[in-house]
Amino acid sequence: MGFIGTVGLVLHPERTCAPTVEAVVRWSRTRGTKVLGLAAEVARIGCEAIPVEAEEMATPAPT
Repeated sequence: MGFIGTVGLVLHPERTCAPTVEAVVRWSRTRGTKVLGLAAEVARIGCEAIPVEAEEMATPAPT
């Protein structure tokens, strides 16, 4: 795994972010990195990010 283990995405509520999110997800696959997104946003755009609640997004990853 590289330097980045997890990426958290918070999306604009009105813009179409799916192409950008999918580019980040593709990038993450090649590096063994997880991509997290707020559950409602992941559902709204139908992307492959891992849906989480805000509390989990704000919790620091273990080092």
